[in-house]
Amino acid sequence: MRILSTISLAVLAAAAPVELVERQFGGGGGGSTSNELTQGSCKEVVFIFARGSGEPGNIGMIIGPPLISALKALVPNTAVQGVPYSAGIAGNLQRGGTDQASINTATQIFNQANTKCPDSIIIAGGYSQGAALMHRTIEKLPDNVKNKIAAVVTFGDTQNEEDKGTIPNFPPEKVKIFCNENDGVCGASLSVNAGHMSYSTSMKPAAQFLADGVNKAKQGGGASSGSSSGSSSDGSSGSPTGGPSGLGGLGGISGGGGLGGLSGSGGLSGLSGGLGGLRGGGLGGLMSGGRGGLGGLRGGS
Repeated sequence: MRILSTISLAVLAAAAPVELVERQFGGGGGGSTSNELTQGSCKEVVFIFARGSGEPGNIGMIIGPPLISALKALVPNTAVQGVPYSAGIAGNLQRGGTDQASINTATQIFNQANTKCPDSIIIAGGYSQGAALMHRTIEKLPDNVKNKIAAVVTFGDTQNEEDKGTIPNFPPEKVKIFCNENDGVCGASLSVNAGHMSYSTSMKPAAQFLADGVNKAKQGGGASSGSSSGSSSDGSSGSPTGGPSGLGGLGGISGGGGLGGLSGSGGLSGLSGGLGGLRGGGLGGLMSGGRGGLGGLRGGS
């Protein structure tokens, strides 16, 4: 079987103490769940966000809260809705970077935004596997829903290489992909490192891109359809565009949750490539692996 995506490091932050995550990754101080569309009234803008693998709630902790805080400072009248998909590690191993059940869940959220709040402008975002979920969902939305999406931002995008920096069947000027130069997940080297979790400086530019999309939509320039062949990617990303990524040497994955070997207050230690020692209740033994992909998965937690 040809494997097109890699495992998200969001599970690391999900298992770490909240204070450590906020200290290291700028956790924004918000909660990990937001249901302002499904449980609230309609607002001018609906922001749909998909968290990374293993993150809590439906917006997670690494990207969701700080991005939402920055966005609401620019566009206060925004209803935030997290996608309540499973965000399991195994989803990354599916063709396209996530599973069909998750795509169905995200599709329902977009459709609900369109039917419940027909006058609202839709914007969207995703991190790691959540970024893949945005790709796979938006590309297949009906045109009447897709045309209402004014802007999309993704971070640590597992499908950046596979889709060549685009969301298929969606206008490239409405998409901005943030990929750190040392983020192996969206750089296709399959090196799992701190770069995949270090996007605090991207929050304000991402929020501004979303706000600009909203303003264009208000002026009548945000609703367009058609396929895209390019993307508006982050100028600081430095991530290459090329052929499909792969994932090799995978074995012995079962269960999820738990974390071992995470220490320090200034950053992550002991992270350099490769993911190992995953089974049952724990994730541990992150050792160097580099570009060779994902290998040496065996017991231990």
